[in-house]
Amino acid sequence: MESSRSRSRSRSNGRRGHRVMHVHSEVTGALIGRGGEKINALCRETGARIEISRDDVGPERTVTITGSEDAVDKAARAIEEILSNDRKSLAHQPEHEKVMYVSGSFIGMIIGRGGESIKAMSRESGAKIEVSKDDVGDRDADRRVTIHGTAEAVEKASQMIQDIVSRSEEEQSERGSVIEPPAGFEDCEHEDWLYNATTQEFFSKKTGALAWLNAGIFCPIREGINHQDVQVFSGTAVIGSDQGPAPKTAIIPDLHRVALALKMPFDHVDHPSGMVAAFGSTEAVPVDHAVRGFHEKLLRRISSWRSAWLDQAWFGALTGAILDLVSGSTSGSLPVMGAALLLGRKVIAVSAPGAHVCLMLGSEGCEAVTPMEAQGSLCCFASLPPKGDKNSSVYVAVIADGKGQLEPIEDSKICSAVGPSLHQRRPRAAALALARVARKAGSTGPLASACACLGWEDSPGKKSDPKRPRSEQLNKVRVRQILIRFWSGKGPHPVNPVNRKPVTRRVDEAEMEMLEILEQLIAEKCQNFASLCKSSSECGSALRGGADNGDLGWLDQAKVAALAKAKGQPGGPKSVVQSSVPVAVVKVAFSLEKGELSDVVVSEIGVHLVQRTG
Repeated sequence: MESSRSRSRSRSNGRRGHRVMHVHSEVTGALIGRGGEKINALCRETGARIEISRDDVGPERTVTITGSEDAVDKAARAIEEILSNDRKSLAHQPEHEKVMYVSGSFIGMIIGRGGESIKAMSRESGAKIEVSKDDVGDRDADRRVTIHGTAEAVEKASQMIQDIVSRSEEEQSERGSVIEPPAGFEDCEHEDWLYNATTQEFFSKKTGALAWLNAGIFCPIREGINHQDVQVFSGTAVIGSDQGPAPKTAIIPDLHRVALALKMPFDHVDHPSGMVAAFGSTEAVPVDHAVRGFHEKLLRRISSWRSAWLDQAWFGALTGAILDLVSGSTSGSLPVMGAALLLGRKVIAVSAPGAHVCLMLGSEGCEAVTPMEAQGSLCCFASLPPKGDKNSSVYVAVIADGKGQLEPIEDSKICSAVGPSLHQRRPRAAALALARVARKAGSTGPLASACACLGWEDSPGKKSDPKRPRSEQLNKVRVRQILIRFWSGKGPHPVNPVNRKPVTRRVDEAEMEMLEILEQLIAEKCQNFASLCKSSSECGSALRGGADNGDLGWLDQAKVAALAKAKGQPGGPKSVVQSSVPVAVVKVAFSLEKGELSDVVVSEIGVHLVQRTG
């Protein structure tokens, strides 16, 4: 069988179908399409899930199709038709070769860490790219880069290489022609360079460029972009933690601060920079070990390459950090986890078996991004669309089963469950809705879920009060709330002040009850707030009657802060109404616009929904 032909095998499991196809690397570009357009269209048209591996060694790539039997058959026929047409055009295209000469100072950017960049360019273009090794003596000399493949593949690969060189040259020119080095640089063993031992950076005496040394090659240091008009928000939920090994979530809103604390170089990474993750537990990798170790191993990988990153290289960093967690283990199993990096305008996500990750492009409605397989993990990538695009945000959903037994979840159901809450800036409600979807899909173990959104600061999901200047700081707000109390599992049961009965529900049960109430409020545009407060709230304010049900009165920010600080001090107040309002509720109250309803809020006394009324 010729290597350019596809091979497939299929099996069915009940009404579910599964087919694996092996296609030549040169023709996968025709299957994927520009920016993944064609493969996403195939998924929509056929109803099947199509995954193309990224880490196959050799001339072939693995294509996995899953879904109903009809959807799998339909997708396989469509793929065969696309590949057949592409093979016919390839058969008439002779082998081409192109030689480029690139400055030795840029070769490190082209090769990438461990060859990741050059391998990614070869996969994406379908061309073979070789960098000569016989001219490495002079670091300033040009290096020969040879490209083999079809005319289209050669042209695409050469353009990708030229783009890398152009970006590097632009970064150098932006630094200006001033050769005077910054403070801290001194002479070193390299004649044309100065070195700063503190930052581990080199300064070129000829060009004024900053560089770092990678395997004997000087690579330009990228300056990260600060996207000040992009914002990230996130929320988590853990349910059923009393049913087995408790899964956990991790949210890092600012990776730059963590890297600074760990003394790792991170200025080459864009702002904002965050991470959301959910972890389960295995014998090889206990959940606490994974939570503590993953982000540090990931940051070490990112900080080790200070030049520009190709999109594909981020997958290598994430999957590599997952493999680092099991380094030295003989079990051969991956940790149960899913994680997403939110960097500048990009989101990169992976999930290992026992977890699931879904990226979505959306606004009020959303559409899932098709994942691909790499090193045993599912990977997906999305970039924030331009302002004004109908899809104004990137949504992230990550979930892990504490026992590693997560049942399959359809991405379309995840979109329907979490999209509305993320559009309205309620990530905790989205995380709870994600866990509920997993329960409905058949997962019975403890679950950890995390949701996030990367969007423009003026995204339509957040409506601002046009009468209040953006910079204005409020001193007083009036709010009302619905409160569902819970028992922490330790000590005496709290008492519901409304019916005087002990509270026995756990926090996750209270959160799920509040999610149902939130959805009822949204459906009625909060017109039913007073009635729901009267029937459901376990706060004394629910007994006020009429429209005042749930009213907490006016909160004075300065007074609340002073009372909280003075409480417990000698001579300080011991019982003040406003000082009893949990800090979490006060914080949320002052972040709301008038009439706006909060996300699900958890405090030490219960689960809250807060609406600002004045």
